[in-house]
Amino acid sequence: MRALVPLVAALFTVLSLAPALAAPKAEPTVAALADRWSDYKRRHLDPSGRLVDNANRGISHSEGQGYGLVLAAFLNDRPAFDAIRAFARAHLAVEGSRLSAWRYDPAADPPVGDPNNATDGDLLMAWGLALGADKWSDASLRDEARAIARAIWEEATIETRFGRVLLPGRMGFTAKDRPDGPIVNLSYWVFPALRALQPLTPDLDWRGVEDSGRALLQAARFGPRHLPTDWLSLSGDSPQPASGFKPVFGYESIRIPLYLALLPDAIAFDLAPLDGYLSLAETAGPSVVDVATGTAGEPLGGNGYRLVIGLARCIAPGDPAGGEAASSAATSVSDDLYYPATLGLLALIGHSEGNGACL
Repeated sequence: MRALVPLVAALFTVLSLAPALAAPKAEPTVAALADRWSDYKRRHLDPSGRLVDNANRGISHSEGQGYGLVLAAFLNDRPAFDAIRAFARAHLAVEGSRLSAWRYDPAADPPVGDPNNATDGDLLMAWGLALGADKWSDASLRDEARAIARAIWEEATIETRFGRVLLPGRMGFTAKDRPDGPIVNLSYWVFPALRALQPLTPDLDWRGVEDSGRALLQAARFGPRHLPTDWLSLSGDSPQPASGFKPVFGYESIRIPLYLALLPDAIAFDLAPLDGYLSLAETAGPSVVDVATGTAGEPLGGNGYRLVIGLARCIAPGDPAGGEAASSAATSVSDDLYYPATLGLLALIGHSEGNGACL
């Protein structure tokens, strides 16, 4: 497991946020969004509605279906949205739960061999459905999003000394499951999705879940660059790197600055805990960072990662280098691989219409 101006207006209505900032629209970015979405569908969206992870033996994830719903809603593509939703409902549904199985392998028999969910995937799907409900005035989508939101709360959140937190899945991550449990992954805090769930289920404290993620980001700061690891143990008085996982800020954690920066009220304070990563990425490029030593290891190859860093730097240090890097990435060839291509599209939306617009 691992997760405007008409579009902006729709997004902010769903999220119950402040009105859209009056940032000028960057025409090259708008063109890049349309071109990249078309290219993205050609590369990664099967006619069945399945988002294909072409870097991982062609499998699919609830995460990918969720990203697809979000992107299709943002880009007003109802046919793609309906196909993506239909595949998830037909193939990822888990008996007795409104959450989705996390993995679909077309080469396996059965294709879904593990009924556990990935909570970020469910959050993304609920967010996408909420966006679609607002975009197309479809109450059935809102009802579906609300049902998923309640299932996430009941099955994949727990109270801890750090507040109510998101479990990565409904099975395998609590103190009953592991000696160092509960285990969390801060990249599962899809902050815009959490905002979207609050008006859908006003009796549930999603802002408290958002606050717990922000507090953990401030508390889980290790090594010379003061960064969290991808996987954290909450068994003690303070967060610690979880046992059995590499102590890195890597392919999963690169989503944390993206999700923070996609909040239209994001400010430099939000990104400050990640400045050690952002400053390293400015010189070494996006990389997997060994948290213990603070050194960059495996490069995160793909223009999408550069777009994420550029968006975050537009907000965090107010450094024009962020916009320059993003402009270069936005006008370059689309990523071949599903994951950086997906993150890049989300970052382009943030660049063109969000709080960090700077292209």
